[in-house]
Amino acid sequence: MNTAVRALADEGVPIKQIVLRTGCGRQTVRRILRGERGDVFRVRARARSSLGSRSSTKPGRTDAQ
Repeated sequence: MNTAVRALADEGVPIKQIVLRTGCGRQTVRRILRGERGDVFRVRARARSSLGSRSSTKPGRTDAQ
């Protein structure tokens, strides 16, 4: 996607036309052209669980209660 946006911009196509042709948002196109946006299909960092390595049960509880 980024290469298509950059190629159209290099041809002198206005941002409005790039938006219509690619289906990207105007701000996304502007970020791509300014170099603020990396590859559209980037890998997200995996979110760390707030529970960490804790057990799923509360301490001191057993299933027998």
